[in-house]
Amino acid sequence: MENQAAGDSGPTERTILEMRRLIAALSPAVLEQLGLGAALRQLINRFQRLHPCRIKLQLSKMGVLPQQIEVIAYRLVQECFNNIGKHAGASVVNISLATADGVLKLVVEDNGIGFNVPEALAKRESFGLSGMRERVALLGGTFQVESRTEGTKTGTKISIELPISKVERRVLEHQVVKNINRKKVGHKQYGEDSNHAGG
Repeated sequence: MENQAAGDSGPTERTILEMRRLIAALSPAVLEQLGLGAALRQLINRFQRLHPCRIKLQLSKMGVLPQQIEVIAYRLVQECFNNIGKHAGASVVNISLATADGVLKLVVEDNGIGFNVPEALAKRESFGLSGMRERVALLGGTFQVESRTEGTKTGTKISIELPISKVERRVLEHQVVKNINRKKVGHKQYGEDSNHAGG
């Protein structure tokens, strides 16, 4: 049981640590002062300088979101752009971001060349589709990919749903577990030092 628990916590702990790194890496001025919408528009402008294409951003009923949700949404869009820039050759990208019934819904759709979805998901690179799917699953969300490589309408559509309260709860739970583990390590080290001192 202990081995199983340790195995289960590994990927989740890595995800939480990665989220903390992402939060630290993203300039607070962009999200805290300007908000997610402005941060995404800045990201779009940067992408368009490297990959000229038409991008439509639709934000619906966003309201005030927790910082970790904004960072996750930002990074997911960023990773979609990375994939589009490297592989898709798209001329049009549509991004839709909305909240409804406590769920953040993100849809990124392009008219690129498309790809074989099972093959792409089978690749185990740290970033990319498989990494995105794993992160979303660990945060209690759903991840769907549709892609067409033939016919008159080629392209890719990525649909993600994240339950906001569940993401907050999981982040908080793992922060608590991490703090408890840190205290246990500290007590153990203190005990060892005390024994040495007493001996």
